[in-house]
This record gives sequence, C-alpha cells and structure tokens, in this order.
Amino acid sequence: MSPEGDTAWTLTTLRSVGRVEPVDVPKRRFPEICWQQLLFDDAASNLASALGRVFYAHRFFLFLDRLFPAGWLRDRRARSKEEERELQEAIARKSHVGLPPARGPSRWEQRLCLTKSIRIETLQHRCFKRLRTKVNPAAPAIKYLLTMQPTVDSYRISAKYYDGAYAAMKDLVDTGFYCELARQSGGPVLEIGCGTGRILLPTAREGIEIHGVDNSAPMLAILKESLARDQPGVRDRVSIHAGDMRDFRLGRRFPLVTIPFRPMQHMYTVADQVRALTTAATHVQNGGILAFDVFYPKFERLPLGIGEEQLEAEWSPEPGTVVRRFCRRDSFDKIRQSFTITFIFRVYRDGQLTCEEQETLSMSYYTYPHLRALFLLAGLRPIAEYGSFAKTPLDKDSEEMIFLLRCSRS
Repeated sequence: MSPEGDTAWTLTTLRSVGRVEPVDVPKRRFPEICWQQLLFDDAASNLASALGRVFYAHRFFLFLDRLFPAGWLRDRRARSKEEERELQEAIARKSHVGLPPARGPSRWEQRLCLTKSIRIETLQHRCFKRLRTKVNPAAPAIKYLLTMQPTVDSYRISAKYYDGAYAAMKDLVDTGFYCELARQSGGPVLEIGCGTGRILLPTAREGIEIHGVDNSAPMLAILKESLARDQPGVRDRVSIHAGDMRDFRLGRRFPLVTIPFRPMQHMYTVADQVRALTTAATHVQNGGILAFDVFYPKFERLPLGIGEEQLEAEWSPEPGTVVRRFCRRDSFDKIRQSFTITFIFRVYRDGQLTCEEQETLSMSYYTYPHLRALFLLAGLRPIAEYGSFAKTPLDKDSEEMIFLLRCSRS
C-alpha cells in the first residue's frame, strides 16, 4: 500500500496477543517509527493500568478501614456477649433462677440514663399538651412517661377483680398509713408497684402530687380507667410510669418513696431484691424516706393446707351478681423461701355459677435478718420498724414487717 500525497500511511505490526492490527500513524508525527517502540509503548500502557488498579485498590482498603475500624470485630463480639447475658438474665427472671450480679452502671452511664429520661419526659409532656389542645380538649389529662421498659402481662385475670376483692377485706388498713406518710412529706411521692391505684388514688385525693410505677399492663389499664372517672384535680396530680422496679430511672428524687402492699415479695432472688431496693434508694432525696412492708412469715403454717381452697373475699359489683375469690396454696420452697398460690374467681348471677377464672402467683417471704442484710447491701439504714400499720412494735407476735429507711449517704 502506497501513500497518496500528504496522507497517512499504514503500518502493520504483530501484537503480543497474536493478532494483526492496522495502525494509522501520521507520517509528520512519527517519521521513524518501528515495531520495538510500539511494543515499548504497549508495555508502558500495561504498567500504567496496573498502577491504576493498585491505586484504586488502596483507596478501596482505606474505605474499608474507615467503615470497619480496628477492633470492630472485637467490639462486636463483646456486644454479642453482653446481649447474650441480658437474654440469660431475662430467662432467669422468668424462671426465678439467680445469676451472679453484673457490673453496675458507671457514673457516665447513670448520667446518660438520667438525661435520656428527662428528654423523654419533656417530649411526652409536649405530646400530651398538643393532644389536649388540638385533638380533644374535653379528654381527661392523664400524664404518662414512656420508658424503654416493656410491660408484662402479669395479673391478666386478677386485675379486673383486684379493686373489688381488696375493698371487701376490712382488715386491710394500710391506706391510711401511707397517706399519713405522704402528708408528712409534703410530696411529691413516688409509689413503686402502684398497680390499680389502691394507695395512689387516695394519696392524690389528699392533694399530694404522686408518681406511680408498675410493669403490669393489665393493672395500669385499670388505673387509667379509674383516673378517667376521677376529678380533674386528681388527674392533674398523678403521673404514671411503665417500668420494672429493678432498674427504672425517672431522673429525679422524691422526699418519700413507697413500695406498699408487698411488691418486694415478687422479687425471688437476692440479686433482684438488692436491685429493687437500690433503684428505690436512687430516687430518694437527701433526708427523704423509703417505706415498704412485707408480711411476717408464720413458718408453722406454710406447709399446711396444700391443695385446699379457702374463701378470702366476697363482694357484689352490681345487683344480682356476687364474686367470690378463693385461694389455693399449691407448693412452697424452704430453700428459696417462696411459695405458689392460685387465685380462683367465681362469678354467680342469681345464685348460678356463670364464670370461673383462675391465676397462679408466686411470692417470696423474708426473715428479719435477711432484710437487714439487704439494707446493708443497698446502702440503706432503718429509722423506724413497725409490726402493724397501727405502729405497734415489731416482735414475735407481729403480722407485718414495716420499715422506714434512709439512704446511708444522707
């Protein structure tokens, strides 16, 4: 092939891959081109391409290093172990099996928890204020704090019979005792294990601000219904919080914290008992009081009447209807200091049995030295001890063990 005028001429060269390619090269730019130079240029191009790949690979690994920093896998394994331990603790609480106490939260973790709680409470207050003014101004204003603690389905059956049963028990006289403590403190009051509000509502009707904490969704539902029927002034003085008595945090302290009517007897291990008392003590302000009660165990009666039903209460919620609550003791455990009972509710209409429901419940019991050891572990010291709600001395004839405690820091 011959060039024409000043046009390009064609050079045929053998490439390294074994195929023949035509290469158009202007004569003016490369007057003395040869096949060695073409091979050199090709090698240089391959080298540049390889260096580019190395450069982009380096950039890629830098990206991975930023995405997964050093120690990421180790931290992930540590988090997995912590999540596994939390799962084991949840299973242990369900089966009443004790675990060794875990490391308590650091001061920074406690401060972060309080900050989160305050932010949640502020946000919740704004939400309810907006609902009252824009959605339904006539709706009752009930204040709630949404916490990260999930509610449980305990007292699912007993909750709807709870207020009627204990109103029928005339020997239950703890309401006046706790209302008197609330008046002496001046409020606000924190009640742990508030349930359906058997103590909480009379306290609020005394004109005292009170916060209630419970983890039973059915019990809190009954309390909400009762509040909705009560006076607006009572509703304004009540705040309800859903949380576990072992580890909830409200981000504030109170002159009086109460655990009335034996919620402590739903703590089945020493670890849970210490955690519950420590959580309560965390919410007591300097110079404030923590008050709670448990029953005095009658050891000679514990093994008696296993499997037998006993009538405990009878009341009439409406004309022609009678409800009877029976209690059957199922078992007791000397080592774990606990027993199991079953509540049986029978509803009669015009003398005929129309409904029967039952629910099983476990409770622990305490000795006096056991409680004193728990106070030491939780950083509490007793300032008063009573054997009844009439403030009789605590002795061998007592039916109750009632304590007023202060934190060792105050």
